[in-house]
Amino acid sequence: MNEPMNTLEQADIMELIARAQADDKEALEEVVRRNLPLVSCVLKRFSAWGRDSEELYQQGCMGLVKAI
Repeated sequence: MNEPMNTLEQADIMELIARAQADDKEALEEVVRRNLPLVSCVLKRFSAWGRDSEELYQQGCMGLVKAI
């Protein structure tokens, strides 16, 4: 299982999020890339509902971008 983020990693993520919110496309891509495991984890919880996994993954990624 993944280790919890340390303070330095949290500060790095917060800086990336701030840059992404200021329309820095590279920062947005990096935040999304770092959080894709979260989308996969949530996808596993909902895949038993009989929905298409690829569709759920795409929706999760779009939700992640929208949340940022």
